[in-house]
Amino acid sequence: MQIKQVSQAFISIVKSAINGTKLLKSVREQLTDEFLVDLFKISNFHDLAHIVSYKLTKEGIALPESFIKKENLAKYRFGIHDFETERIKSEFEEEKVAYFILKGATIRSVYPEQYLRTSCDIDVLVKKEDVKKAEEIIIKKIGAKLLEEKQHDNLYQTESGVNIELHFSLGYTENAKKLLNLAWKSGEKVFGEYGLKMPDELLNAYLIFHMANHFKGGGCGVKVFMDLHLLRKNKGFNAKTGEEYIKEIGLDKFSEYAYALADYWFNGGESNQTITEMEKFVIGGGVYGTLQQKTQVESSKTDSNYYKRRIFLPFSEMKSRYRKLEKYPILLPYYTLKRWFSLLSGRKRKVIKQEIKYKKNFTDDKLQQTDALLKELGINL
Repeated sequence: MQIKQVSQAFISIVKSAINGTKLLKSVREQLTDEFLVDLFKISNFHDLAHIVSYKLTKEGIALPESFIKKENLAKYRFGIHDFETERIKSEFEEEKVAYFILKGATIRSVYPEQYLRTSCDIDVLVKKEDVKKAEEIIIKKIGAKLLEEKQHDNLYQTESGVNIELHFSLGYTENAKKLLNLAWKSGEKVFGEYGLKMPDELLNAYLIFHMANHFKGGGCGVKVFMDLHLLRKNKGFNAKTGEEYIKEIGLDKFSEYAYALADYWFNGGESNQTITEMEKFVIGGGVYGTLQQKTQVESSKTDSNYYKRRIFLPFSEMKSRYRKLEKYPILLPYYTLKRWFSLLSGRKRKVIKQEIKYKKNFTDDKLQQTDALLKELGINL
C-alpha cells in the first residue's frame, strides 16, 4: 500500500471528524481490510487512531478491534486526566497559588468531543517563586511522586498513572521569556481566583512556539495543526491580535507556513513545494518526531561540526538538562563529564549507535534539502 495514499485518506478522515462533515466517497471506497491495517498504523503513529475510529464508526463502517480499543482508551485517558486536572485546580486554589493549565487540557474545549484531544501529560505553569509551594501541593496533596527534575520543569506521576509536568519557564531564549511574560501579563481568571488561561490569541502563539521547538527535534505531529485550525475558527478569535503576539515572539514566518499547512489539510487551502516538504516531515515524524528526523535536522546544520556539537552540547542546552548550571556555570566541566558517563548506559549507547548509522546514510542532497526547508520556514537552529 502506498504511504502517500494512506496518509491522504488519514488526513481526510481527520478533517471530516473535526469539521463535522461527511466522509468523502472516494475515501470510503478505499477502506478495505488491508487498507485499514495501514490506516491504523499511521493514525496510531500520530496518536489519532481514536479520531479515525470516532468518525468511521459514526459513518457506520465496521472497524478492526484495534481502532475500537484506541477510542475506548482515549475516553479513559480523558476521564482520568480530567479528574486529576480538577484536583490540581482545587488544591492550587486552596493554597492560593496562581497557575496556568497548558496545552491539551485547555484546547480540548474547541473539539467536537473533548476526549478527541488526547494528552500525555497535564502541564501546569507557575511562577518561579511559587515552585516550592507547587511541588508540595503536587507531592503532599495530590500524592504524586517526582520522576525527573529538569531545568525548567519537573515531571511527576500520580497514583492513577497520570504524568504532571510542572513548568516555571518556557525556555531560555529571549522569545521564550517574552512569551512567559505575555502569559503572566494577559492571563485571564477562569478557574476561581488563581486558575488562569491564556487568551485564545496568545494560546495560538504558544502553540506555534511549541510546534517550532518540536519541529527542531524531528517533528511535531498532526495534532497541533488540528489545534491551530479549531482555535483560529473559534468564535471571538481575533486574528490581528494573534499576529501581534506571533511577531513579538519572532515566529511570524514559521506561523505563515503552519497556518498554510493547517488550511491545506483541514480547510481546502492551496499547497506549494514548501508545504509539500513540510507535510512530508510532519507525517514522517509522528507525535514527537523520530530519532531519524532529529538526526537529519542536526546533520543539516552547515555552520558547525556535527560530532563536535553532539559531544560538547551548547551551554544553553546543558542548562536545560542540569538546573544548577543556571546559578553555577563553573560546574560545566563536571556536568559535561556526568553527561558523557550517562551516555555509556545500555539504552543510550544503542540510541547513539543508531544515530550514527542514520547520520552516515544521509546524502548531501537530503541534508541540503532539509537545511533549505528549515531556513525557508524561518526556524533558527
